[in-house]
Amino acid sequence: MKRTGLVVLCTVALIAMNTVTAASASAEAPEFGRCLAHSGGKFKSGSCTTAAVPGEEKDEFYPAFGKAANGEERPLVKKGYTVKAVATTEKPFIFTGTGEVLGAESQIACTEAEAHGEIISNKEATEEQLIFKGCGNSGWGGCSTAGAAPGEIDMVNLVGMLVIESRGYNKETKTEEPVNNKLAVVTSPTVGEQWSEFRCGTEGVVSVRFSLRGHLMNSIKTNAMVLTYEVKFNGLKGNQKPEHYSTGINLETGKQTFTEELSLEMADLNFPPPPAYEEWGLTQTSTSTFEEKVEASSLG
Repeated sequence: MKRTGLVVLCTVALIAMNTVTAASASAEAPEFGRCLAHSGGKFKSGSCTTAAVPGEEKDEFYPAFGKAANGEERPLVKKGYTVKAVATTEKPFIFTGTGEVLGAESQIACTEAEAHGEIISNKEATEEQLIFKGCGNSGWGGCSTAGAAPGEIDMVNLVGMLVIESRGYNKETKTEEPVNNKLAVVTSPTVGEQWSEFRCGTEGVVSVRFSLRGHLMNSIKTNAMVLTYEVKFNGLKGNQKPEHYSTGINLETGKQTFTEELSLEMADLNFPPPPAYEEWGLTQTSTSTFEEKVEASSLG
């Protein structure tokens, strides 16, 4: 099991975003913003992915903050969004572990989750008041954080960083094709690595105290203006997918370099210190709804 601390994660991201070499991406993209109608714009598609030809210059990409390529500023005004997830038979909502430390492949199931957030930069979005409800385990009983309602696990404030999950590449021209880049968001606590500490069961009877930490990565809809989109997490048996993002590409071979594994980890705090963590994954389908249409652009 490999881990990447928050400091290392952010350092890698900054290097990837600010280094321009033959094996790296643009210093600007990816970024949040909007594709808006603009006479004389450099795009002809409503998603700002197809370059305009003379007479068809009708759209321009405006980043959420700062100036567009044409020097104009049309910042995002409505920056908020909400997240909602409800478990169904077809779309279960579970945390599962590998069993490396806690024994068998443990599970914590929840019935729903909700949160609200805000885009705070061209590459970041916060997520606050993330609450998992109806959580428990058939053996341990209900799970909740201290002071929360039964079955409710509250998370710390989080921040999501827009990254390039994988890069488009043209073998014939040996060039990167950013329009075909696949984007993702890496979510981490705003401070440190711990997401939550909670207890399952009844103290003094059957009780297990857990600590959840690490990072969670999910693919995001790329190069499309959306108001609502579905986010799928797949982490069965503690194996979260995706779990790496691209930091560069060798243009001669097309081979990409990736981060080390990014994952959630859980520890049973009932064991003597220091607690031993094992890899856990989240399987969940949630819906994110923005206050206005937003695009995660691989072009910028």
